[in-house]
Amino acid sequence: MIKIVDITEEELLPEIFGGKAAGLSILKKQGFLVPDGVAIEAVDSMAYFDQLFQNNLKMQLKRFETEEGYEVAVRSSCTMEDIKCVSGAGKYKTFLGQMSFSEIWKAIEELICGLVVPGTKMGIVIQRFIQAQNSGVIFTSDPFTYEKNKMLVSFSHGLGDKLVSGKLAGRDVTIRMKDQEVMILEGTESFPELKKLCMDTKQLECRLGYPLDIEWAADGERLYYLQCRPISTITSIPSGMLHVDMGNMEKISERINIQDRIDIWKQVLESSIEMPDTYIYIYNDSNHESVEMEWELAKSAHYKGYSAVVLYPNDIVGCHYLGDKTKVRGSISKCCRYGIRAFPQYGSLKECIRNYDTLLGKHSWIGVTMIQETVKPLYTGQIRKIQDGYLMEITYGNFVTKGIVPVNRYMIGLADDFLLKKEVEQTRWYELIEGHIVYCLCNEDSKARTMIPEETIVKIVQYFKPLLETRDWTIEFGIFQNEPENEYQPFFMDLAEQRKEGKLTLSRVSSGIISEGKIKGKIIHIEKEDISLLCENLDNEYEPMVFFAQRPDIALLPLVERCSSKDAAFVFCEGSVLCHLATVLREKRIPAIQIGYYHKGEYAEGKECVVNAQSEYITGRERISVT
Repeated sequence: MIKIVDITEEELLPEIFGGKAAGLSILKKQGFLVPDGVAIEAVDSMAYFDQLFQNNLKMQLKRFETEEGYEVAVRSSCTMEDIKCVSGAGKYKTFLGQMSFSEIWKAIEELICGLVVPGTKMGIVIQRFIQAQNSGVIFTSDPFTYEKNKMLVSFSHGLGDKLVSGKLAGRDVTIRMKDQEVMILEGTESFPELKKLCMDTKQLECRLGYPLDIEWAADGERLYYLQCRPISTITSIPSGMLHVDMGNMEKISERINIQDRIDIWKQVLESSIEMPDTYIYIYNDSNHESVEMEWELAKSAHYKGYSAVVLYPNDIVGCHYLGDKTKVRGSISKCCRYGIRAFPQYGSLKECIRNYDTLLGKHSWIGVTMIQETVKPLYTGQIRKIQDGYLMEITYGNFVTKGIVPVNRYMIGLADDFLLKKEVEQTRWYELIEGHIVYCLCNEDSKARTMIPEETIVKIVQYFKPLLETRDWTIEFGIFQNEPENEYQPFFMDLAEQRKEGKLTLSRVSSGIISEGKIKGKIIHIEKEDISLLCENLDNEYEPMVFFAQRPDIALLPLVERCSSKDAAFVFCEGSVLCHLATVLREKRIPAIQIGYYHKGEYAEGKECVVNAQSEYITGRERISVT
């Protein structure tokens, strides 16, 4: 005979009584106030019910009987509803209020006969009807961003059936939980039970280990819990590793919210542009089963280690290089002296990723890490489409975006003609080998100048044109020199979109302008070790300053972030106009120029000078007037 059980007395399993009954059983077991009621075992046909069953059900429902009938709520409890992999929200009707037994029986029949998923069964929950003053749903974590300390509440005055079914727009409140305090981030309306609701349900989430979608009702005296299910938009995301290729693009897109990055990869792959082997690792903190993966990834012929970069949450900084220290020495260029400037923090890819899991799990249910092969290119560079054509910068080794090494600069016109060609000696560079950052100094004068044939520069422009024509962005690329043909092969590394940046033109770049503007200020010469002290001083009020530095090194970023276009300018000897720091200077409209090498005595510390990064018909030192 089909079972009818009291939902307050037994632990109800979803495969026997359905997801909703199981959720109510969890709430009751955890000490939450659940309206009195019964659960009917899940079936797929009304044929399982006979007169004896109906008589038994009438006996169970006597506690809800009134003069007008039964005051109850009849709800679905499908075996494929309110579980981790699927919510089933809104698929089945809820019946509320005064009903006769025949009306209750008709509601049961409608739910069972209305099964929409083949192979599933329908359980039934019948509970005491709550005359609510306020009711609604609460998400114990953000179902859209996966944040753990952010809760969403949607409520209405009175019954919440129309809100839950989507027929009525609720009053929405966004909550931030911090140190057991409830802070309203968005929404102006509230209700008396809000703090208790948030505190209690967040504690339940912590005990169960997964985010919850909970339906509730308050009658003015007590707070009742009507439903408890996992937030399936989070709990249904599988953990695992996916290789970035066209076959996996849809899978990656379905699982995680990194659409900008996915769009970039799609364009690269559709344009048949080469890129290092890349993997996406997804970690779901609500999935407590151990995720067994093959950590020995397939390696390409150019493999020299891995980089692991956190993509989501995007406010968590995580970037590490990994590799085998025993293979470093044999991979360093023979024509140079070298010193290792940084060592891998982790001994293996698995150790790094597991550490990321712990870090990300403190903030978010879902963490996404990009794992990419690091390679040893002969050159790296950046290219960007500008008003007059294409601006390209190239250097030996890696880290061209950091602004820490000399670069060759080329401007190629729209007709593939050379508008600018400035090649410099590159006696120092950095290589990334097996997770180690290696500083190299050239031993051979003949190797000091980067000599790339002009036809190769034009081919690089043609190679990346499909990407450059679609949006305003700067592409970072590498170049292999294939043996024995001695051919140059470019490949995609990364890109950055330019948003609020000032315009770059041939005349501005060739005349030394990095970022436009004009300012008068006191001369300050910067060494790397001075940056922290300068930042502390800038936190207080100060007069306008002109900072002189060797190159637009990324180490200057904390200083630049404290400056504005009204109180600072930067003067560099050399360096990139496409590097990250140069881009930030343009975004902030801070005047910046390159003037070539100089002696500090020419621009004495403490004196005032005017930096003119506006006029196009002066160059180099003509842009500085010492007063």
